[in-house]
Amino acid sequence: MQVLAEASASLLATPDVSSVASKILDLASEVIQAEAYAVWRGYDQKAWKIIAARGLSPEYMEKTLPASGPSGLTSTPVVIEDVSSHPLVEMRRNSYRAEGIASLMVVPLLIQNRPEGTITFYWKTPHKTSAEDVQYASTLANLAASAINSAELYEERVNQARRSRFLAEASTLLASSLDYDETLKQVAKMAVPTIADWCSVRILENGQLARTAVAHNDPDKLALADEYSKLYPDDMRADRGLGRVLATGESELYPIITDEMLVQGAHDEKHLSLLRTLGMTSAIIVPLNARGRTLGALTLIAAESRHQFDAQDLEIAQDLARRAAIAVDNAQLYRALRESELQFRTLIEQSPVSTIIFDNEGHPVEGNAAFERLFGASLAEAPEDYSVFSDPQLLESGLLPAIRKAFAGENVFLPPTRYDTSLTSRNGKGNVFWAEGVMYPIRDAAERIARVVLMQTDVTGRIEAETKRAATEETLRRTEKLAAAGRLAATIAHEINNPLEAVTNILFLLRDDARIPAEFHDYLVSADHELQRVAHIVRQTLGFYRENVAAELADISAVVTDMLHLYRKRIDGKQLSLSLSLQECRATVVVGEIKQVVANILANAIDASPSGGKITVKVLGSENHVTITVEDTGTGIAPANAAHLFEPFFTTKESVGTGLGLWVSKQIVERHRGSITVENRGDVESGARVTVGLPLHA
Repeated sequence: MQVLAEASASLLATPDVSSVASKILDLASEVIQAEAYAVWRGYDQKAWKIIAARGLSPEYMEKTLPASGPSGLTSTPVVIEDVSSHPLVEMRRNSYRAEGIASLMVVPLLIQNRPEGTITFYWKTPHKTSAEDVQYASTLANLAASAINSAELYEERVNQARRSRFLAEASTLLASSLDYDETLKQVAKMAVPTIADWCSVRILENGQLARTAVAHNDPDKLALADEYSKLYPDDMRADRGLGRVLATGESELYPIITDEMLVQGAHDEKHLSLLRTLGMTSAIIVPLNARGRTLGALTLIAAESRHQFDAQDLEIAQDLARRAAIAVDNAQLYRALRESELQFRTLIEQSPVSTIIFDNEGHPVEGNAAFERLFGASLAEAPEDYSVFSDPQLLESGLLPAIRKAFAGENVFLPPTRYDTSLTSRNGKGNVFWAEGVMYPIRDAAERIARVVLMQTDVTGRIEAETKRAATEETLRRTEKLAAAGRLAATIAHEINNPLEAVTNILFLLRDDARIPAEFHDYLVSADHELQRVAHIVRQTLGFYRENVAAELADISAVVTDMLHLYRKRIDGKQLSLSLSLQECRATVVVGEIKQVVANILANAIDASPSGGKITVKVLGSENHVTITVEDTGTGIAPANAAHLFEPFFTTKESVGTGLGLWVSKQIVERHRGSITVENRGDVESGARVTVGLPLHA
């Protein structure tokens, strides 16, 4: 009793449960002589597990018990002098026999007046326990229960503060980017080891489950997880585990994962061996729910820490999953918007049909390249006060009533009309042609007309053929095809009314929303410019369109710098160092095409470089030429690939490459009367060097 009294202050002041359990064993060995000791703890009234022991084998310490606890636990001590015959230990008799246990005493740990654990004393020879020993053990148990309760409360406060910090940091990270793949990877890394030993995120994309992110502190364990996922894909049964979570949108908590559970769930011996190697002790699977949909699932696993997840762990996992789901949903909406916008702009820019968009007062706000070709002028050259309602040609042609119908909300097909663009062109340079088309309104969210689209096809050839009746059959056939294409394009354009409305409305809201930071406006402008460049690249590559852009005198270093700025995020994301040597060198080039060449070369260098690698970019001038050199420290060029680098559709990047970059670049450089070469810097492992030479006056 004196020993217990002297140790009580130290025991109650110990702040962590593991240290408390160790001290309890020290006191138990001083108070009562036995061959082995164990401190058992119950978890959520579902299972019991040893948290500290002495004199017991590792195999025995790994065992768990059902909710009734060790030896049919009650609120009073249980003394069993012969385990071979006592009825309370019938379910455990084989385990005791394997461990060599003959007698035992189980003393309950009463926490908040409930038996939440035990101190168990084991003897390997038959032992009679005295009433005094029971009294001393009970006193020790009361002291131990208070100490464990205090330590658990302290740990819970510490864990709660840690979890709050974690959720705050996770929220900041999730809100920092609309690239949810990279963001979720960072969140998974944050979760390890703060709240789990393993963390994985799976997202449903087009009905298929993809493992977006997985994190663990040990790279070897990550490699093991990759092997496991390849050999044994996710079990999508709707009655349990991940499949049930995705089907029901409800969380699942596995406080204790026993070896029996692994044996039951394993497909074969190799599967069981891998499961045991992963060392899982507890797991949580929570759905990523947003706007009534299940977007995926977040899985947390305890292993090396031996932690047992409880209701509080489930709560923080669900909180994290809610925040991650919102981020994923926002990112998917943003991605869908971008794809819709890209499809719309690509269709409009590649279309041979002249397209012009007016505001609700009849002023032109946007026109495609086909419009400029048809009318011989850009919107910038139109009079500042131009409106379709004041166009003299429209007044004279009698089309104005039809146009007013379009602005009133009707879809109107316009008959062939003769245009003399010199009447409305600011610079007086115009042409005469016949065109027919369609006008249709675009409405905003409030069903008000925000824009009106005019799409027209040049039918001059058809009109002249009908007038002169002297056109050849081939000319007439081409005219008819062109007219049919115009009607088809006009119909298709009508069908894309909804995505066009969505893009227009959202861009309008983004530009005028005061809550959006100024730097995001710059991003929108940059994105718009890049979308136009991409559309030009697609048209040029596929041969559907050749833009008549004049060459101009430009600083090649400035062109390279612009491209480096656009790729800065990708360079920083791979932690690549950048070495620059840029001389001011002016050459006569088509700037957009040279930007395309530089972009293709930089993208290849970034993709080829390992994380932490280096990219070197040089621009050097001579009397007649300017040279652009890009070097990387990547894998270099295999000899078997060297002869095919400039062939269309040849690529070594199967998952992301199209095989058109270098081919298109070569066409552009040769049109500039220049040269392009690709070679290894040294051996294959030293990286590659791409050199572009351009004459100063191409």
